[in-house]
Amino acid sequence: MENITLENYLEALANTGCSDNEKLRQASEFIESAKEKAGFCEAMMKIASNPEYNQEGGFDVNLAAAIQLKNMAQYHWMNSQDGQLGGFNDFDDEEPVEETKGVIISQEDKEFVKTNIIQACAHAPSFAVLALFEEIVLVVAKFEMPDRWPNAMTEITDLIQHGEEGKVFGGLTALKQVVKRFEFEFKQNRVPLDEIVDTLFPTIENMLVNLMDNMGESAMKAKNIIMNTLYLANNAKICKRYRDSDNFNSLMSVAFKGLTQEIPEEFTTPTESTDIIDKLNKNDFWMLKKKCITLLNRVMIQLFKENEAEDDLKALSKIFLENHSKELIDIAFLILDLSLTKFVASEVVSCAVRIINRTDKAPNLLAIVLERHEDIVFKYSIPLLYLSPHDIEEFTENPVSYTRGLYSLTISSLSARSYAIDMINYFVTYKENEKDESVPPYLEKFLTHCVETMSQPSEDFRIKESIMLAIGHLAPHILPYESLHAGVENILKDHIFPELQGENDFLKARALWVYGEMPIFVKDSHHAVEAVSNTYKCLLDECIPVKVLAGTSLHKLSKIKEAREILEPGIDKIIEAYLKIMQEIDQDELVNGLEEIINLFDDKVAPFAFELIQELNNKFIKIAESNADSLSDATLAGNACLSAICRILSAVSKDKDLLCRIEEIIYPSILLCLTEEGLDFIDDCLDIPVLVVYHRKLISEKMWDLYFKKFRMALGDENDEEECENGGIGFEFVPVMMSFFQNCVSFGGESFFNYQIEGVTPFQLMVKSIRRIITIERNVFSDVYSTSVCAMKLMGTILENHIGKIDEVLPDFIKLLHSELEANPTSKIYRSSILQTFSICFVYDTSLTYKCLEEQHISDPMLKFFFSSMGSFTKTYEIRRVLYGIASIISSDLTKAPELLKSETSAIMNVVVVLINAYVNAKEKEIKQELTEASQMKVIESQGLEEVDDVKEILTKLKEIKQNEGKLMDFGLDVGEDDDDEADELIFTAGDLELYDSPLEKVDAPIYFKNIMSELQTMNPDLYNTLTGFLSKEQNDILAKSFEKNEMLLNIEKE
Repeated sequence: MENITLENYLEALANTGCSDNEKLRQASEFIESAKEKAGFCEAMMKIASNPEYNQEGGFDVNLAAAIQLKNMAQYHWMNSQDGQLGGFNDFDDEEPVEETKGVIISQEDKEFVKTNIIQACAHAPSFAVLALFEEIVLVVAKFEMPDRWPNAMTEITDLIQHGEEGKVFGGLTALKQVVKRFEFEFKQNRVPLDEIVDTLFPTIENMLVNLMDNMGESAMKAKNIIMNTLYLANNAKICKRYRDSDNFNSLMSVAFKGLTQEIPEEFTTPTESTDIIDKLNKNDFWMLKKKCITLLNRVMIQLFKENEAEDDLKALSKIFLENHSKELIDIAFLILDLSLTKFVASEVVSCAVRIINRTDKAPNLLAIVLERHEDIVFKYSIPLLYLSPHDIEEFTENPVSYTRGLYSLTISSLSARSYAIDMINYFVTYKENEKDESVPPYLEKFLTHCVETMSQPSEDFRIKESIMLAIGHLAPHILPYESLHAGVENILKDHIFPELQGENDFLKARALWVYGEMPIFVKDSHHAVEAVSNTYKCLLDECIPVKVLAGTSLHKLSKIKEAREILEPGIDKIIEAYLKIMQEIDQDELVNGLEEIINLFDDKVAPFAFELIQELNNKFIKIAESNADSLSDATLAGNACLSAICRILSAVSKDKDLLCRIEEIIYPSILLCLTEEGLDFIDDCLDIPVLVVYHRKLISEKMWDLYFKKFRMALGDENDEEECENGGIGFEFVPVMMSFFQNCVSFGGESFFNYQIEGVTPFQLMVKSIRRIITIERNVFSDVYSTSVCAMKLMGTILENHIGKIDEVLPDFIKLLHSELEANPTSKIYRSSILQTFSICFVYDTSLTYKCLEEQHISDPMLKFFFSSMGSFTKTYEIRRVLYGIASIISSDLTKAPELLKSETSAIMNVVVVLINAYVNAKEKEIKQELTEASQMKVIESQGLEEVDDVKEILTKLKEIKQNEGKLMDFGLDVGEDDDDEADELIFTAGDLELYDSPLEKVDAPIYFKNIMSELQTMNPDLYNTLTGFLSKEQNDILAKSFEKNEMLLNIEKE
């Protein structure tokens, strides 16, 4: 293959389209090999550009060559001559194709493409080839502009100004792609775009104005290209040129002209044919209107943002309000009017609705729209929600695909339907004064309008389906107004419920969805029983959308007391129905529904938990082995299966024999998730072994095997240079693995020290891994500490669970703690975790800790840092560990303590006062937050049907404590810096399931300390007097009140 001729390439390309499999194979192999040869891109461009190579009626060799050239550019242009492989850069939405990596395009080929691609756009033999050449221009522009393609803009300018139609088209097409290359650049990186706009846009604007009244095919295509280019230039940010008032007005004028031009009647005739609709949506007339209205919408978004527009746009905002706002809003309403009786491209309608919705950001614009308030509510809202012919066709012919898109059909950010829902929610519930607590004036009117419309017989089921959709989305807006609740339940009874028993599957599916959105309004017990009974029957329906929506709604209705009572005897049949549906469709919302049913009836699940987990596990394995995309419905459903398994495990947690059987069947799935192919499922999967180990309270051989595999996955192979430095594929999941590791330490018993794999015990592996975790994180993230916090947790877990058994490693632990503190970590949470672990060293063995400190000559720095940091501990879990450490210090033989500690013995109680005060205040805050969340969740989950008096009573008690006692004053020590914010703390405590019972949590910390002091008063009164003798009356009062308040809080916790 050293000397490949053009004829060789032509023959191979022609054979890629033949029916002879052997010729096809040979041709494909030839082309793959030839890609690595210099001259391949040059040959493909020459073939793609020359129509003479195409045989009449034969295979399109031009197109085949253009595809090869486009793929070469798209996947290999970024690969450099030194063998460094690139990937798609920030401009790309796609990911590189792995099979095509490694090919290096020769510099000669690159130069040939750069020199000829723009001219090739002007001579493309077909629009299909031109479309591929466009993509090549974009790729080359991404990697070569502005510095390494200096002639590009000169060539484009020459073509645009040439006058010959083909060359003008080629120049405009190339210009559009170059502009696209800079579309999302900002600041200095956007300067080249502004230069291009200043140089060429006056020319193309004049061209657009001159072409505007020309309705010929070529003129329409040229107008579309130019308008698209104007849109791309101003999409992310209005260009500098158009921040000038004259140029801005010109831009608005030409966009309005294109938007308001009449369209031939043949392109506005209503049709139910999806094929015709697809063609009309892509028609040049509608494409032009789409580009014009999209440009106007983007300009409006930038001028009227949630927060104020940029300073240099404020003048434009004023110009827009004075000169263009009314015209744009009138056009938007004109489009909506037209859509009631004519065909209007869906994206044009969608954009018109968005423009109307956007006026809520500008009072002056909103005032104009509110002049048509009644039209919005009563004329446009329901028709805009009509199912499209595409929806109806898909529901009938491809119900699985329709069902997977159910949520996008109702709330997708891209659908006209979703914007119409936003419009209804805003304008139906609009009030001039947001503080006015009365019912919005149009809300009750709209509900009445819906009832009147549904009461009128109609053959068009879409009307009622749209009304039900609108009412369902209004549920949260209706909820605050109790005066409407009874009327809404009547709507459900009289107009929605009958559809549960009806023959129309569209209406049945929508009725099920409505009941799922509005269970709070089902107050009548007979209504509740009937709604739930019929929803259950729909689980057994033949129509896939119907039974899926029954599955996603039943669990919400099941929270009604009467519903639970009727469903409870048949829970096994309900779960069986869910599993049957899950065999037909991968839908995470469906699995979530099953999970909620299991949660509601957890005490009834045990008899068939094993079979249920088997089904879910088999479903998961099938999904995992299908290699579905990480964001696909299948992957989401796979994760939902794992989540449901976790819920079942929690429900049967007391049955240890059952947990053992479940461990056997689920183990292969866990191992699958520890591979690179299973990473999409690892978050949910890692919770399963935590639940098994925590509730079995022993570690089986399989779980020890998993223990070793998890560490290997997280930390990689030490013998592999890259993994030794950067860790394994699962390093980022170490925080999620923590509960499993901690429970293995806690329940491992002697096997933690004796069980071996390849001569290494779990204890030895963990000790070694602690330092490796810290080292890897420093290598990968020099200033991030989230995984290092986990290392400290592991160290503390070993110390608190195996007192007296690990003396040989304590010196190394203390040495590591000192070195990490000495490195002055920037994270307050990491510093705190180090000091908490240091405190647990005293709990483990105070005398041995003193000895280690003295032998390493670090007593003074460690103790000074420890005691000077007391004001920085603000969370109960921090303070608890520190209090236990200090309690160990004062209950030990202080004569063996380092000199610094002996000399400051009397000051220890000053620290204790601060800590116990802080602990009680933190505990109060945590309980308040928990009770508030519990109260809210109880209201939400019960849909307002369950009593919450007990929660309110507890909250009242807390309020009384606060009023009577006041916040205990902070004493003495300076408070440290503010804690890391909540987001940072979430990172450091990451783990979806934190199940681990620390031995230090068995007794409340202040009570434990109080007991230690009582024992000390009896056993060593001299030390007791030394510790307490220097406390002031104020400090003693604070301590007494703290203990008293802590008792109150403990009683509240029990309640």
